[in-house]
Amino acid sequence: MILRNYWRLVVLSLTLFISNNSNSQCFEIESILVDACSPTNPTNEEGFNEMVRFRVGPNPLNTANLNVTWPNNPWGGIIQNAATANIVTQLNASIATAGNCGQILEPTGGVLPANATVFLVTSQNINVTFNSFATLTTTVYMIFQNNASNIGGHFANYNTIPGTRTLVMSFGGACTDTVTYERSLLINNTGGYGGPLPAQDGATVNFNPAGVPTYVNNGCLAPVVPFTVNAGTTQTACRGATISLNGTAQGFQSVLWSAPAGTFVGSPAILNPTFTLPTTGNSVTLTLTATNICGLVINSTVTINFTAVPTPTVTTPVNYCQNQTATPLSATASTGGTLNWYGTNATGGTASPTPPIPATSTLGTFTYYVSQTIAGCESERVPITVVIANTGPSLNLFCDLASPNTTPTSLNFDFSNVGQTNFTYTYTIAGGTPVTGTWVAPSNFTVTGLTPGTSVTFTLQANGVSCVSPMTVTCNTPCQTFTNPNFAPIAPICQGSTPPPLPTTSPNGISGTWTPATINPNASGTYTFNPDSILFPCANPQTLNVTITPQVTPTFTPIGPLCVGTSFTLPTTSTNGIQGTWTPAPNFGATTTYTFTPINSACATSTTLTVTMNPVITPTFPYTDITLCEGTPITTVLLMNTSNNGIIGTWNPASINTNLLGTTIYTFTPNAGQCAVNFSFEITITPNVTPTFNTPPSYCQGATIAALPTISNNGITGTWSPAINNNSTTTYTFTPIANQCATTTTITITINPRITPTFPALGPYCVGTAVNPLPTTSSNGIVGTWSPAFNPNATTTYTFTPNAGQCANSTTLTITITPLATPTFTAISPICINTTFPTLPTTSTNGITGTWSPALNNTATTTYTFTPNAGQCASTTTLTVTVINNSNIPVFTIAPNQCPGIPSPLPTISNNGISGVWTPPYTPNTSNTYTFTPNAGQCATAVTQSITIIASPPANTPTPYEVCDDNNDGVACTFVLGTKTPEITTNPNVQVSYHLTPTDAQTGFNPIAPNQPFCNN
Repeated sequence: MILRNYWRLVVLSLTLFISNNSNSQCFEIESILVDACSPTNPTNEEGFNEMVRFRVGPNPLNTANLNVTWPNNPWGGIIQNAATANIVTQLNASIATAGNCGQILEPTGGVLPANATVFLVTSQNINVTFNSFATLTTTVYMIFQNNASNIGGHFANYNTIPGTRTLVMSFGGACTDTVTYERSLLINNTGGYGGPLPAQDGATVNFNPAGVPTYVNNGCLAPVVPFTVNAGTTQTACRGATISLNGTAQGFQSVLWSAPAGTFVGSPAILNPTFTLPTTGNSVTLTLTATNICGLVINSTVTINFTAVPTPTVTTPVNYCQNQTATPLSATASTGGTLNWYGTNATGGTASPTPPIPATSTLGTFTYYVSQTIAGCESERVPITVVIANTGPSLNLFCDLASPNTTPTSLNFDFSNVGQTNFTYTYTIAGGTPVTGTWVAPSNFTVTGLTPGTSVTFTLQANGVSCVSPMTVTCNTPCQTFTNPNFAPIAPICQGSTPPPLPTTSPNGISGTWTPATINPNASGTYTFNPDSILFPCANPQTLNVTITPQVTPTFTPIGPLCVGTSFTLPTTSTNGIQGTWTPAPNFGATTTYTFTPINSACATSTTLTVTMNPVITPTFPYTDITLCEGTPITTVLLMNTSNNGIIGTWNPASINTNLLGTTIYTFTPNAGQCAVNFSFEITITPNVTPTFNTPPSYCQGATIAALPTISNNGITGTWSPAINNNSTTTYTFTPIANQCATTTTITITINPRITPTFPALGPYCVGTAVNPLPTTSSNGIVGTWSPAFNPNATTTYTFTPNAGQCANSTTLTITITPLATPTFTAISPICINTTFPTLPTTSTNGITGTWSPALNNTATTTYTFTPNAGQCASTTTLTVTVINNSNIPVFTIAPNQCPGIPSPLPTISNNGISGVWTPPYTPNTSNTYTFTPNAGQCATAVTQSITIIASPPANTPTPYEVCDDNNDGVACTFVLGTKTPEITTNPNVQVSYHLTPTDAQTGFNPIAPNQPFCNN
């Protein structure tokens, strides 16, 4: 199992999705690409391009058992054919083109290996140019939903209205996983929400093992780890400050920061190191380099700008005479600035707030440095130059050849006053005895008594002042004729060679000196001969041009690097035509530097050539000879094209095929130029054995089934699935335990269904009816017994128990015993004697039919007996009909005299409760006699009533009753109706009542009291 462990540990463990820890679940949904990128012209094919990433648990899974409940769209099942293989080939090509080493496989036989990372794509029509897999660095599996036409999305994209969506995936039984996300939390490719639809593309939801979602958007990238690096955003900081860098990266194996200046505090091989900025310049650019497991390298840069701080204002140079007392240096800081003095340290050193005092004991030029700090940031250092000299103002002594005092026999010397009290002079003529004296004024001096061309050296010193250096000049009196030195030209000289010395006497005998004094062997130049001014005052200078010929460096084509043992020849002529020899002799066993010495080439230099001899390397791989079972799940996995020690090459065969029986030698051949030898190992594939078992017997449904053997007839140990089912015929799969080189096999256990006996329905029977014995053989031939014994007095459920050996269920039969019912009838109201007798009903109100006896009698109260017809389980009953004599006379209290026009005073119910009708209809204005006829059933007689209509008495017409609304509020409450009564009732005297309306007056409703105020509003 060495090779299998290698692929699990090395090839798969560095991916985002797979770790060294096995997945304890059956499988686990890890990510959903909800809003997939897809073409938008002519149609949006998002439903072809969505993906789900999940990880298989510790046992293989078969895609034939997969069922998916999408938030939208039905599940179409899995498809794997030549078209899907072509898609996988195209995606793998894009991964290789991007420089990555990941690989996509389709499952063999639909079996997904344990701990595999799997991508479920929603269609075999996925567009391979969208949702890139280019950053894949591991081996994963891909399966496709059989969806050739449905382009609608399987999920819900972003919407401002909240709404959860749930995805359910199942491989059968308890092997199920469910995840839920909130569509309003999907983010766009800028990290926000919503926006244009293209910005929403790439919305992805990742799930942890507990199913908790996180929302990301990596753009048009499949749900694989992106390979990105970002060095962060531009910062501004003080020079020399220590800052934290904020890099981010995904999909990397290592990172490394680099910078042209500054210092990393700690390791630069982390994303967020600490860095000390340089103290000079205006900015620094840092580079963050990320490398992934495939060796692919990407970079990102970030610029740190330095906070602009002005330098302090200084005065420079500062001059001192040697040993003069100095004062502290000074500088002017900007507003809010603090000075930092560093002495003579241009870099480094420790800052001091105290300015230094220059030392004046040593002659020379010295540089001091000062900076300033404003708001915590320090400026660059600015220099202050201090000059320590031994002279003050210059005497400016010179030979004044234009003075009229200068002649062939005299020389005039001019100089400046420097605050002296007087001068001391000294001169010599043609190198003779010095002449010394004191001079006060004027500021020139003439030496006389000379001859033409005579040389005079004159020295002048100022007295009474300090730090003023004496000056000496040498001049000659004017010559009347001149001679010229006659040096011959100098031949060209090779650069770097020893030049000849310049002669100090010309061929014609003139001595002197040269400027420059010697020839520079590295550069052409002009050299001037100055005749001795004392010996040859009337000789002219002479110049010579000296040409320096540049030296030529031999050039050679590089040799190697070569592998140790490879022979080579060092060329004796350079590519630029220079001949020479090499030392030492060629060494074919080690890297050596050889020196070339030119021959017969005056201006050619020696040079060196290093020939690198690389040692021969044996590639190292984590592969050893191994024996595997046929079909071990690493089929078609590509072998590593780069060894552990960095050797690149190819394998033959190119991949491991565990379906190829026998021993195969896999040979790694290094690419040319790597000084590496071949590597090989063997894999032996043992054919799988099929376990054999005895054919099991059939069973009755629900019977106890013996446990299936865990060791086959041919010695294979394994487990069975599913669990024993004693309710239906089931095929059981035997899965051998690993490392036995055995295949799965199946057996089928037949479960015969139990038959339910059937019987014709019996009953219902009336209580006490004699019944035949229950049948002991069912209609469908099942023989058995009944319990309990038959009961003719109560409804009972009887259980039929089949005799043994018939695979039959017990059954029940309920026989209903109906109790005797008593017929019920609606009572018949009393009838009047000799009236028509109502017919007695032959069917009771509870549905029982029968006959009555004796015959009907309308002259006397009688009890009648009802006898039910046969077959109804009913008993007899009786009904009494009462016969009443006619003795009821209606009684009324009615006034015989009535006013005209009033409603009828004839009531429809008499004082003794007899109801009826009056005829003819009442006439309110005509006297008449009316007859009351009782309603039927009351055994009452008719009566008459005479009514006389009396004319209405006359009434006086009262005067109008008017009142004023005294306060104009719309309400007057001064009506007192009793004051009008005398006007109405003077003749004759009658009862008067007051009403609001005539209708009220006619009906007697709503009377108004006459002696109470009445408001009219």
